[in-house]
Amino acid sequence: MIKIGPDIMKMNKPIILPSFEELLGLLFFKCISCLNRLTLKNRK
Repeated sequence: MIKIGPDIMKMNKPIILPSFEELLGLLFFKCISCLNRLTLKNRK
């Protein structure tokens, strides 16, 4: 159990960063989609 601890921490660090970047990417994509909807409404 003691040896597994540090390995789990090392594995989690690379996993947390991409997931956080994916969340930012989703938020950015949602913002773009919202802006596109607003521009389409203004054009009509």
